Amino acid sequence: MGRILTRIGRTQRRPIAEGSDPCAYSSIRLDLAVWHGLNSTTAAQLSDTISVVVASLVGSTGTAKMLRGACACGHIAYEIRGELFGPINYCHCWRCRKHSGSSFGTTASVLASQFFVVSGQALLSHWTSSPGVHRHFASCCGSPIYKLDETDPSVLRLRLGTLDNDPGVKVEMHFMVASKAPWVSIDDDLPQEVCGPPFGTKD
Repeated sequence: MGRILTRIGRTQRRPIAEGSDPCAYSSIRLDLAVWHGLNSTTAAQLSDTISVVVASLVGSTGTAKMLRGACACGHIAYEIRGELFGPINYCHCWRCRKHSGSSFGTTASVLASQFFVVSGQALLSHWTSSPGVHRHFASCCGSPIYKLDETDPSVLRLRLGTLDNDPGVKVEMHFMVASKAPWVSIDDDLPQEVCGPPFGTKD
């Protein structure tokens, strides 16, 4: 049984295929355990234990969640085994403009425990934009990936422009509108948080 648990421990990080039925995995796990010579009671206990791993990777709909993204050149790739959450915003602060080289940044939150760099980890670098706030980017091509704030390292702020599939969320608000670039006009009806230093200055 120790060998079986070791094998499970080595494979539990592999993602379940998107859209797959987790119930099918329960059946396969039980059959595998019995095939390895365990009695039915121990096999059932083993299956229940592995179900905890499956449950952490699937949503209430019973289908696996998986978001994928990468830097511009593709050398850094990541997976998100969970959902994005708010606030999902257009940020007009000078840091987001300077870091992205664009008029504003589009960001959402993700649990750090659900964010996995699957290739190019060594190419991921960062700079400190303010004390305790680290902005991680691809050293190979410059793409901004996420921000980590030491006051709550369990949550990352992800740059949505690096995603490669639809996260199924919509932007909820404009943030730091007082710092907005003068060439940008806000013509939508999203809520606005008017704060931040004027364009051309830094806080």
